[in-house]
Amino acid sequence: MRYFLVLCVAMGLAVAGCSSEKEPAPAPMTEAEEQADEIAVSEEITRVVEEVADTAAETVEAVTADEISEDVVQSGETTLDTAKAEMEQMKADKAAADKAAAAKAAAGKAAADKAAADKAAADKAAADKAAADKAAAAKAAAGKAAADKAAADKAAADKAAADKAAADKAAADKAAADKAAAKAAAASAATVAVVSSGSAAAGAGKIGKCKACHSFDAGGGHKVGPNLFGIYAKTAGKIAGFSKYGSDLKGATFVWDEVTLAEWVCDSKEGIKSLTGNSGAKSKMPKQNKCGTDAQDIAAYLKSLR
Repeated sequence: MRYFLVLCVAMGLAVAGCSSEKEPAPAPMTEAEEQADEIAVSEEITRVVEEVADTAAETVEAVTADEISEDVVQSGETTLDTAKAEMEQMKADKAAADKAAAAKAAAGKAAADKAAADKAAADKAAADKAAADKAAAAKAAAGKAAADKAAADKAAADKAAADKAAADKAAADKAAADKAAAKAAAASAATVAVVSSGSAAAGAGKIGKCKACHSFDAGGGHKVGPNLFGIYAKTAGKIAGFSKYGSDLKGATFVWDEVTLAEWVCDSKEGIKSLTGNSGAKSKMPKQNKCGTDAQDIAAYLKSLR
């Protein structure tokens, strides 16, 4: 009978063990769900223990006192206490496992949420930087385009101003040259008209003062000034054998004719300037000069010396 009692207790434990086998960790539950689950488990354990106890009690009652020794009773009581303790431990283990699973799930969710938040923040920062870089590049490009346009506009304006200044100067220079040419042509025409009326015979009698510095005969020597025989149609300042020319004739390029001879003999400041191109040029005969008809006659005389 003792063995039958033990067998009943073992079957009760087996039933309780099967009903309390651990299952895979459930999904995270709310606090209310956890409390409800704990209550259900506790009720189930109580029910099983009560069933085992009832079965054991019925079995004990069915057996007479003579058939059950004190050791068997004590063994049954010990087995029942052990079963209750194991049930309580299983309940505690399940609660701890559920709590650990919930904590793990919560930690996993928190980690996933943090990772998602970090990724979203990183993505936003990258997008903001890309937008800022694009805006900066666009601003720099616009600034460069504006600077290039300003530089091009200035260059065009400077060129236009320079072209206008050059055109204005060219026009002014041409106008001045045309005016000077017209004036020179008019003066030359007037002088030629006057000089053509000079008399060589009359001029021969008007060179008295000139002989102090010049000789007029063929083969005559040079004096303070050069020999003037054959001077007509010669380049000024280039008579062979004479080198005492002043600064007014050293660089001269004009040719002696009736007009230039008459201007030089008169020693007109305008005439000297127009002949030499030197505004400060002067001849060496300011007191021996002859002008007007006298200059025309002397020019005609010098023309005849050839």
